[in-house]
Formats: sequence, C-alpha cells, structure tokens
Amino acid sequence: MIAVVGTALADIYTLRQKSELAHDSKFAFESHRAYPGGKAANQAAAVVRLGGSSLLVTKIGKDEFGAIIKKALISDGVKSKYVFEDAREPTGFVILIPDANDSLAAVVSYGASAYLDNQDIEKATKDLTQCKISIISLEIQPECVLKILSIARQENQLVIIDPYPPERADTSLLTRANIITPNRDEAESITGRKIDSIFSAKIAVEELLKAGIEKVCLKLGPQGIVIGEGELIQHIYPPSVSQVDATAGGDVFVAALSVTLEKGWEFKNAASFATYASALTVTRPGSYISMPFLSEVLEFIKLHEKNEDFINLCYQLANKE
Repeated sequence: MIAVVGTALADIYTLRQKSELAHDSKFAFESHRAYPGGKAANQAAAVVRLGGSSLLVTKIGKDEFGAIIKKALISDGVKSKYVFEDAREPTGFVILIPDANDSLAAVVSYGASAYLDNQDIEKATKDLTQCKISIISLEIQPECVLKILSIARQENQLVIIDPYPPERADTSLLTRANIITPNRDEAESITGRKIDSIFSAKIAVEELLKAGIEKVCLKLGPQGIVIGEGELIQHIYPPSVSQVDATAGGDVFVAALSVTLEKGWEFKNAASFATYASALTVTRPGSYISMPFLSEVLEFIKLHEKNEDFINLCYQLANKE
C-alpha cells in the first residue's frame, strides 16, 4: 500500500471569461464548476486508478466541498479513514483560470488541510506503518512532514517528496527522502540555477545528487524528464501530445512512479511509465477528472512506444496478484 499525506482541496474552474468587467473586478466569469482536487487527493486517487492501493491522510472541512472530495475518493477506492473533518475550518480551495495549455491557480486557500497536525498523524500511525511507500508534499505543516519521515525511516519505507512549495525544500529535508520529483520551477528555486535546456537540467540534477539526494526526477513538461541516480543521469523523452491542461500531470507522474516502484520496477522503467501516464493526463482538461485509469495508459503506451519489452512490462501491471 502507498501512503499519501498532504492536501485535499476543491478545484473551482472558472468558465467563459466576460469581455467587460464589472466595476473594479479583476476578473469576471459567467460560471464555474467545482471538482475534487489538491495534490495529495489527486495522487491518492491516481494510485488506485493505476492499479495500486492508497491510504490518504489529510484534512477537509465539514461542508459541501469536503463532501464532494470524500465522495470522489471513496468512489475511486482510496482508503479514506484518515481524511479528517475539521469542525471549525472550511475545506480549502483553488480557483483556476483557463490559460492556453494549462489552468492558472489564481487564488489558493488551504483551509482545513493547513490544520493537519501531529495528533492526526498519531491516529494514522498504525496503518501508516503497513505501507511500503510514503508520498509527501511540503504544503502541510513542517512538523507533520518530519513525523512522516520519522515513521518511514523506522519502517524502512521508500519516501517520495514532491517538493512544493520549494521554499520549504531545504537540503537537510530532501536528503531524508529516497526520491524527489521537482518540476522545472521548483528545481530552479532549490538549486538557484536557471534551467532552460536539457543540458542545464542535467547539471541541476547532478548538483542535487551531489548534495546527498538519492534519486531525482526533474519534470520538464513537453521536454520529458531528467532522472538521476548515483552517477547516472539520463534524459527520457516524452510521447508527442497536444497539451490541453497540465494541472494534474505532476500528480499523476508521482502516483505512477510509486505504483511501479512498489512492484519492484527499476527506477528508469518506473520513470518512463510515469512519463506516459503524465503525458496522457495533460491531453485532457481539469485535474482530478483528467486522471487516467491503467487500461487507458496501457493503450496509450501501446500506441506510442516501440520497445516491445517495455510494452510487455507495462501490461504486467494489469495482472492481478
């Protein structure tokens, strides 16, 4: 099982921006839609959709948005025993504005997710110790991150840190993970290096490895990923797709990486599968609603991949143990 600890938020997508704004409004839209979202909720649901099993630890409010999130998680099969409900704080939200090939997060309020604390983690500890992998983002309180890292170390779990927000991603923290998965902006913030080419991305990964981080997946969007392990640094090309919305691409990448690593895959193959799953995700609008199921990813790989051995490896994920 894969533990995911972090945020569960409502994604509010604005629709049909008005050409004339009312009074002094910065933005005006004709309508909106609310969907489940938040980094941890997305990752936990994506794990299940891709054939794994996930345990989510997060906090929502006792409100309509919280009910939408919990209903979706249960429907997807996420183990939601530790999706705590806060009686005082509302469920957090993100207001997303459609852009050319993405959705811009115009406003973020973490709401109840920001109040996840170590007392909550203590309640989940028994089940957390049964997991093989822990995925942690840095949006929650730092003491919660340290608590999860402590549990993972005691249980010899593999830990993946999704280093957002990057200002919390100091080296002493990142070196306690087995794998970090920054995107371009996050890697620039962490290393202080401008990443504007595959070459500069490889240099950034090399610096992160020299700092003591075990493995790195640097996500470059349409340029694929650069992975590093020990002294080996490699660029993995993505399939060519028409990007519609990149919002959930990173979350699906982390989920796919964890599912395959739990199965015992080699790091490069796991990262390659994650690249395909992420690429398929960004061809669809939305975040939670765009995340693919395993059968869809397998068909996508079969369509784009030429390496028969890798295709056969991927199809083994569909075999129930």
